[in-house]
Amino acid sequence: MRIDYHDLSEMDFERIVVAICAEILGSGVVPFCSGPDGSRDARFEGTAADLPHSVDPYRGKFIAQAKHSENPVAKYSDTDFSGRAQSSVLTKEIPGIKRLVVIGELDYYLLFSNRRMSGVAEGPIRLRITAETGAKSWSCSELSGWIFFLRSIPKLLRRLDS
Repeated sequence: MRIDYHDLSEMDFERIVVAICAEILGSGVVPFCSGPDGSRDARFEGTAADLPHSVDPYRGKFIAQAKHSENPVAKYSDTDFSGRAQSSVLTKEIPGIKRLVVIGELDYYLLFSNRRMSGVAEGPIRLRITAETGAKSWSCSELSGWIFFLRSIPKLLRRLDS
């Protein structure tokens, strides 16, 4: 199964993110409807099923955020996404993430995108989120990782087909 993520609607992309969250966190994932989301597309509270792995999973309050791009070659390092300008996607999201941390609604921020992530870009983005918001962050972003993950869980593919 080949998925052209950039051709998906934002709603379909969010459905994929919620399905992945249900697999790695658990069935208690609560998705939110479209519209202003306050820096969250889904929420989970408890012990993750398989994040970072099933032997010693994370515990806490998780917020998942889906950031879809129609550009097939978009990268996390693009300045319109992770730059320091007020107009960048990450700069706009940081106040909402920080607010959720401050009110005790977020321990782990899971950022999902169909953008490509380089090893050089991942560290600074993760550290920026942590430093500017107080959240622990984890991102699932590399396109080849998505393909591997989706193919490794056949029931996830069946859920997406429904």
